[in-house]
Amino acid sequence: MFARTVTASFDVDLAEELAEFGASVKDQIGSFPGLLEWRLIANVETGQAVSFSTFDDEAAFLESKAEIDSILSALGRFLVDRPVAMLGEVVAAV
Repeated sequence: MFARTVTASFDVDLAEELAEFGASVKDQIGSFPGLLEWRLIANVETGQAVSFSTFDDEAAFLESKAEIDSILSALGRFLVDRPVAMLGEVVAAV
């Protein structure tokens, strides 16, 4: 299993719009081949957000990477700093 986590800070005044954006891309993300799970978690008080996704394997992630990067680019209008991504194999899970 392969995972991608992206952390970022967002404008708290745009928290509602951020939630709407997340809802608007849900079906698009859900159609990624090999996607097992995707979550967008946001603390509307602190402006901290985390996007977490898991895929069958790295090849499945790479197949959707261009589309993922496009969505992340569109998400940029809500962000107040550069997002930080972490990619890797899942070594433990429950």
